[in-house]
Order: sequence, then structure tokens, then C-alpha cells
Amino acid sequence: MKLTAKLSVQGINELIRGVRQYKQNLRKQVQNIVSALMEEGIDICTAEIISLDIYDTGKLLQSLNGYTDLQANKGVIKVDTDYAVFVEFGTGVPGNKAGYVGQAMSKTAYKYLGGTHYVTLPDGTLGWFYPGDDGKMHFTQGQASRPFMYNTAEKLKDLIRGIKVNA
Repeated sequence: MKLTAKLSVQGINELIRGVRQYKQNLRKQVQNIVSALMEEGIDICTAEIISLDIYDTGKLLQSLNGYTDLQANKGVIKVDTDYAVFVEFGTGVPGNKAGYVGQAMSKTAYKYLGGTHYVTLPDGTLGWFYPGDDGKMHFTQGQASRPFMYNTAEKLKDLIRGIKVNA
């Protein structure tokens, strides 16, 4: 957008109005982009959970939500389940062996093999028992990371890079 003004009081006042209008339009465009990216992020995250073959009782997908803070020009995508972090980072021996692709884990207190309920089977296998939906106890060594949130963030970054802004 190009603004011009005559060198007069009226011209300067018109220029000020034009700048204010431009600022208001720009703010609205940014808010629209933030809202659209948050909504797209939820769709991407849903597809990631499905494509990564994450065992889900429905809680993970049902707890996926987002919101925007348009005054701060930010959108948030989050999952409100107690086990989402274990899916994202992985657990136990497989998680430790495969590691995590992103940097988020290093910014938390999360660590592999940090639990207190590990057992070693007679053959030397390390893992733990958990109650299954069938009422029986099951043994696991853990699971490798399935970074659905990391993948979502990376795909959103690619979308953002592709946005062309007409000034």
C-alpha cells in the first residue's frame, strides 16, 4: 500500500487516517491468519495422530483443541490427556533407543527410563506391567516416540513460509 499526502494540515490528517486504517486492516489480516493456522493445525494434528498409528481409546483425539488470543496474535493447539506426552516423546527402552526428533523434550524434566515401576524379567528384559482394558495385566518395554505435535508444528511452519503477503 502506498500512501501519499499533500503538504498541508488537511493532507497530513488524511495521511494519519490512512495509516490508522492500514494498521486496522493489517491487524485484522494477521488475526485471520492466526485463526486459520490454528484451525488448520488441529486438522493436521488429527491426521498425524491417525497416520502415526497411535493406539487411541478416543481420548487423545477428543482432547485435541485449540484457541486463539487475537490480542497477542497467537494460536494454541493442545491435547488435554495425561498420556499425550508419552505418545509424543516415547517411553521405556524403545523410546530411549529411538530418541525424540525435536528439541521440546530437552526443555522439560521428561526422561526415558525414569519411572519407578520397572521390572527385569528372568531373561533380562526391562519393562513394566500395566492394567489393560481387558482387565488383565500386560507387560511392555514402552514405545518409540510418535511425534504428532512436532510433525504438526513442522507442517505449520511450512504453511507459514508459503504465505505470500501483498503489501
